[in-house]
Amino acid sequence: MARAASVNVFDEAVTTNATFSLPGEYLLRYKLPLVLMAACMFTYAMASVGRVWFAKVLLDIFSNDPSQLFVFGILGYFDNRDLLIALCLVASLNAVLVGAFGYLKGYLNWYVTARVMLDVQRDVGGHMLKQSLSFFDRRKIGDLISRVSNDIGVMGIVLQLVVDDMILQPMFLVAAIITCFLASWPVGRGTESS
Repeated sequence: MARAASVNVFDEAVTTNATFSLPGEYLLRYKLPLVLMAACMFTYAMASVGRVWFAKVLLDIFSNDPSQLFVFGILGYFDNRDLLIALCLVASLNAVLVGAFGYLKGYLNWYVTARVMLDVQRDVGGHMLKQSLSFFDRRKIGDLISRVSNDIGVMGIVLQLVVDDMILQPMFLVAAIITCFLASWPVGRGTESS
């Protein structure tokens, strides 16, 4: 019971007269990296989901139905060998895009999360330094440091996962819808051609 009381006293001391921002407000300080991360995530999602479109093109080639092949209308007529070479090059470019933009989105996510955690640590540390000496006399310094560092560390992990999921998953949804329309216009509209 005494431990619970000291935790509540600590919570009150940290939050009394504290003007900490919400995590979203900390995130908004880094608008440019967030916009770049969103662009990287969209490109990553389009390249990842674009593999489905490649499968459709390959099926059209090997089904010997070139009239249904979307690529012929764009690139002109190719024989199967030239088209396969072009598709291999495009698939290689796709793999490079998935790898490069996957790395960039991960790096930018880590960068934004690390900067937000640094800002939170700075604000909490500044607030802790404003506490009276009697506050520190009543508590063990190791407990205070451990509590603050663990809470901020957990917040950083959650923030990294939430930012990644809140931006990346809608991008995958949009990319999948675009790919549906590219692969087959009637399927993308939700109507089936007979």
